[in-house]
Amino acid sequence: MEQDTAAFVAMDTLKETIAVAVAEAGRSGEVRFVGEIPNRADAVRRLLDKLARTWTLRPLVEALQAMRGIAFLSAVVLVAEIGDFRRVANPRQLMA
Repeated sequence: MEQDTAAFVAMDTLKETIAVAVAEAGRSGEVRFVGEIPNRADAVRRLLDKLARTWTLRPLVEALQAMRGIAFLSAVVLVAEIGDFRRVANPRQLMA
């Protein structure tokens, strides 16, 4: 059986910077401070790109980008929100 390797990203947003931490799933999961980034959209996008490089669901993000109108950020958000698309039987269930 495939092990779920979920991680959680926390962003503490301040006026000029965003403090970023990543926590592994589970009660004993490690929490590590990634650092601070400027509070700008391009910096957040670069951070997401960096974090997604080692994400087990990266191939799904890349596949979604093949669809017209789905760019990197939209694909990351969809995968983060939905998770495993196999648990959705049809479009109606996805939209429920």
